Amino acid sequence: MSINKTEKRLLTPKELSISCGVTINTVRDWKKRGCPYVESQPYGIGKTSSRPRYDLEEVKSWLAEQNRKEEK
Repeated sequence: MSINKTEKRLLTPKELSISCGVTINTVRDWKKRGCPYVESQPYGIGKTSSRPRYDLEEVKSWLAEQNRKEEK
């Protein structure tokens, strides 16, 4: 299976927290506040819960919009 190089790499919550310089709890808070994410497929046999994954550019855009709203 080949990977399309134009395909965006989605980040785990931990990777996003490192990329943005925040704690994992902040990432969880962002998700609750409406930060864009996608659910990945459950990993492992018998697993039923999915895991959120984040597109860094979408998150940055969302954060910028949140900052604009707070400035008003």
